[in-house]
Amino acid sequence: MRHLILLLAACGLSSGAMAQLTGTKTIDPAGTGANNYTTFAAAVQALNAGGVGSGGVTFQVRAGATFTETIPAITVSGTTANPIRFSKSGRGANPVLQMVGSGANDALLTLDGADYVRLDSLTLRENPANTAAADMTEFGVWLKNGATNNTVQGCSIELSRSNSNKSYGVYLLDGNNNANRFYNNAVSNCTSAYYLAGATSTYDQDNEIGTLPGGRSLISQIGLPASGGPPTTTIVYALYLKSQQRLRVYGLEVTDVQGPGSVYGLYSTGSSNSVELADNTLRNVVTTAAGTGIVEGIYIDGGTTSTILRNRVDGVRAGGSTAFAVGIDVTGGTTVNVINNFVLNVAAPASTAGTAVRALSLRGGSNNNVFHNTVLVEYAATVATNKSGAFFMSGASTPAYLVNNIFVNRVSGLGTGGIGAAFFKATNTLTTLSNGSGNNLYYAGTPAPERPIFYGANTTAPAVAVTLTDFKQLASPAEQASVTENPPFVSSSDLHIRPNVPTQVESGGVSLVGGTGVPTDIDGDARNLATPDIGADEGSFQRIDLAGPAIVLTPLGNSSSLTSRTLSGVAITDASGVNVAAGTKPRLYYKKTTDANSFTAANDASGNGWKWTEATNAASPFSFQLDVTKLRSAPVAGDSVQYFVVAQDLATTPNVAASPGVGFAGTSVAAVTSAPTRPYVYRVLGFISGVKTVGTSAAADYPTLTAAVADLNRSELNGNLTFRLIDASYAGETFPITINANPGTRPTPTTSPRAVLIQPAVGTGTVLLRGSATTPLLIINASYVGIDGGTAQNRRLRLRNDGTGSASGVIFASGRNVVISNSELIAGSSTTGYGVAFDGVTAGRLANCLVQRANVGVQLQNNCDSVQVVNNTIGATVAAEKIGTTGVVVLNSQHFDVRANTVAGVTRAASPAVTGIQVSGTSREGFVRGNFISDITHTGNTTATSYGAVGIRLASSDAASAVLVSNNMVRDVLSYGDDGFSFAPHGILASSGGGNSLIYNTVALSGTMSGGATPQSAALLLNTGVTGVDVLNNILVNNIGSTPAGGRTYALMLVGTAASTLRASTSNDYFVTTGAQSALASISGSDVTTVSGIRTATGQDARSVSVAPAFVSAADLHLTGQNCGLAGVATVLPNVVADIDGEARNPNTPVVGADETNICVTAVAQSKASWQTSVYPNPSTGRLTVAVRGARGPLTLEVVDALGRPVLRQILPAGADISQTVDLRGQAAGVYLLRLSNERETGSSRIVLQ
Repeated sequence: MRHLILLLAACGLSSGAMAQLTGTKTIDPAGTGANNYTTFAAAVQALNAGGVGSGGVTFQVRAGATFTETIPAITVSGTTANPIRFSKSGRGANPVLQMVGSGANDALLTLDGADYVRLDSLTLRENPANTAAADMTEFGVWLKNGATNNTVQGCSIELSRSNSNKSYGVYLLDGNNNANRFYNNAVSNCTSAYYLAGATSTYDQDNEIGTLPGGRSLISQIGLPASGGPPTTTIVYALYLKSQQRLRVYGLEVTDVQGPGSVYGLYSTGSSNSVELADNTLRNVVTTAAGTGIVEGIYIDGGTTSTILRNRVDGVRAGGSTAFAVGIDVTGGTTVNVINNFVLNVAAPASTAGTAVRALSLRGGSNNNVFHNTVLVEYAATVATNKSGAFFMSGASTPAYLVNNIFVNRVSGLGTGGIGAAFFKATNTLTTLSNGSGNNLYYAGTPAPERPIFYGANTTAPAVAVTLTDFKQLASPAEQASVTENPPFVSSSDLHIRPNVPTQVESGGVSLVGGTGVPTDIDGDARNLATPDIGADEGSFQRIDLAGPAIVLTPLGNSSSLTSRTLSGVAITDASGVNVAAGTKPRLYYKKTTDANSFTAANDASGNGWKWTEATNAASPFSFQLDVTKLRSAPVAGDSVQYFVVAQDLATTPNVAASPGVGFAGTSVAAVTSAPTRPYVYRVLGFISGVKTVGTSAAADYPTLTAAVADLNRSELNGNLTFRLIDASYAGETFPITINANPGTRPTPTTSPRAVLIQPAVGTGTVLLRGSATTPLLIINASYVGIDGGTAQNRRLRLRNDGTGSASGVIFASGRNVVISNSELIAGSSTTGYGVAFDGVTAGRLANCLVQRANVGVQLQNNCDSVQVVNNTIGATVAAEKIGTTGVVVLNSQHFDVRANTVAGVTRAASPAVTGIQVSGTSREGFVRGNFISDITHTGNTTATSYGAVGIRLASSDAASAVLVSNNMVRDVLSYGDDGFSFAPHGILASSGGGNSLIYNTVALSGTMSGGATPQSAALLLNTGVTGVDVLNNILVNNIGSTPAGGRTYALMLVGTAASTLRASTSNDYFVTTGAQSALASISGSDVTTVSGIRTATGQDARSVSVAPAFVSAADLHLTGQNCGLAGVATVLPNVVADIDGEARNPNTPVVGADETNICVTAVAQSKASWQTSVYPNPSTGRLTVAVRGARGPLTLEVVDALGRPVLRQILPAGADISQTVDLRGQAAGVYLLRLSNERETGSSRIVLQ
């Protein structure tokens, strides 16, 4: 709603000058009477002039009438009790609204800040007489400026795709257009049917586009015509859904969407979007591009939670030679749920561009849940090298949890170089496929290299799993219960399952989410939650078991044990049950690698071949005893023992399976004819401990670190181990050097964990380990490993990776208790690679290291817990050695401590933005404290190349992230800027998360923004989606200027509402340079220029001030002693007891900002004053005595408060010695300044009122 105050009295009008409209009115060109309006425009004019009264007003519009007119915007609002309604009256066709336009922004009906307006059963159409674009209509219904709680129902909107200005059926713009409803409408012949474009600063909330019972919502003929109309570069969106929270789109029938370039059916975008797209049907979504074009049915780009549920995506086609066709595409988002969808008829038969067809695609996102979908790709390729995937995943960073889906690829016409895979991945690894993924059905036709179950792309070594067994081995431990068959669909255009054909779909799924699962199928039919069917269709189908048991186990690790070992926790399941009868129980087969590959040898020490033992129990999970007494010879250090597990089910003709499965053959557990090609294996280890030297000396234990670590990986620690580096440099290394998990590091009831330490030898000087690798130099997959370069004053270990690949890091650690200290870590380029990555590390530490020349300095990821990043220097002053994107990133981790680091020198000139320290993903409950952050600069100098710059960014998606940001100094953060705040410089930016605390920080920004027309910078920016923040005891200074006249500079920018954003805010110093382009704050979109205005807007900040702090220098944000204006401002906070330098906070009167110091140093009198002054008692309760000795001439006494405001002024009696009583009772407690002056001299004293 637009909140305006109409000063009627100033215009000579009273509020009763226009009668409010109530009751029922008519709009009838042939009508008469006081309650009839012959034109629609006249009705709206009367409504705008008089407003709506008690009970609301209903305008009954005559059926069959046509209104060719320009209708003014509706600018008044109703309420729940007093709604405004326009609806058809009588039988017959809907009344028609049409117009003759006058430009490029013509709308048939506009709701400008209007609330509670209902449009019912109207037809809004392009005037058939309009042929020129200037006359045509651009918007059917346009909602803007905070229009809320409006309903458009049962309406028909038909514009013209030939309008070169573009046309939109329903258009929402500007943000804060909330709780609007669009039900049972028909929208056709538009460039876009629904275009919801909320603002990034003020998201739209709770809008709905849907179908109510008994109705239909039709969207058809959307996009660009075959000729004429908007430019051919126009991107077509049937529905464009930007910056929307809690949006629901359901029950739509979307057909015939096309254009010559990029075409999208449903398109959702926005970092905080939350949408549900359910029960929609999309058919015939097409790009007509002859060459490059992209067509997608449903597209999700970012957001917090997106749910794609029970949709039918049928007919997404691209005909071009380098085109892409995608059914459902997820490119980002915190949690994305793709459940119970049919995807079919997705085709790009002539395309040779990459993976041209991706029926269901994951290209981003943090938590992707893909359950119970049915996907069929089937078309005749017209080029042999065409590539497609029923399911597609992008690179190594995209996660996926896939359960109970059907992925079928039946593309024909493929030849050499062509791929028609059930599962197509852009890389050759499956590391981000959840271990819980499984019970899926994959089919790609008769197994062949061009028809694999799985294809992982790689230019030199693609991962190809032609058969399901190959795929299970590649994906293990995931996918072990997945099956393959050509499922019996009703037809290629109906993906329901035929009930009269036996299929593994029946009861082949697994129960989800603790048995609650997905309770219904795509048709709303109830599922069997215990044994659901695979795919989107649940039914009573005929069951068939064609697969052997699924076997999931954790392999035995290498061990020094020379005795029998137990393989436990082996999960074996099967739809028909696992055979556990004696003689057919699951078996463990094993042998030494040196023994014969024979299954006919005696099952004891006399036989040369495989031995076996049966499971020791009769139910999953099973345990097995690997009895070494059956081996031909006892194990010794250096031996390797191979093994695999076999099980059979209870089917009439038993199905037999093994783990690993590739190469296995057998008709029962007792009739095995071929072992797996690559059985599991464990190595019998020797022992290693003590101090070992590494170097070229003949006396050294190892010539290279590569050799030393290789020996460690072949051994078991039986004590602590130190590798001492005795050479100045190591040139003969093979990278990466990988330290594997070692059984000796595991603590036992009687032993402590044994640790590995790598360090320069005493007296060696600086040691250089340098290489040029596409991988990290050092990979630490073990626990209790230390890399130590010396002392805090002397970093003597330098690791340098000159490689420039995206994975060219210095150290990658994934173990427990990994400590890296006192080292220099130099990557190959500020545009690629990283310094240190902690991956899933618990209790790790990076301390006193120098990290330079990396894209990301330090990154915590993948559920790190209790990792410390302390006392490091990250960045550089030399351009070539700087960090390229972010100094420290904390991603999806908790209980972290980023403390006392200097992050200085993070810069780049292209995408993305630069950040000193960033907390994102699902990170929570950590500290960012005591850091010096400076020179965070984005140097892109055009609006196309400029991105933002941020000192500290809080972007956790956790609503209870609870990150404490304290005692940090942030300065010299700058970017070129662009319109709004997204690409501007900010000191501290919180874009999401809840319960964070910003305490005792000092931020001082300076410089100039030059980009865009309205760039906005803030010392502290709190965006929408941020809740429950504490902002206490901070100094927030922003002296950035703006070349564009519309630029704005704020100390505080609070984008949402203060009530939801702030939990507590007070005792802050907000300061900006005075000028037309600055204001102390922006609160909910409104500028605030005074501290009292901030108090009014936030309802808090009682002790906050606006004082220009006196810093030591622009490069040193410590406070000088001349900051009396800040005295007494801070609030005592018991959880922060020291400042950025480790100096204790005053427990009674602390100082705001990161630096605790004596901020108000004054002498008894100024040194140039000739008299002496005594003030007592001091501190005082308000009544005190001022004694002056040696005064010359009359003196003036003045008292000012901490903000410099005068409190008292007196003329003292003449005389050399004076005693004067000063009464300050009634003044607030705090620090005051008492000044004595004559015409020549001034003296001052500080006084404290209690």
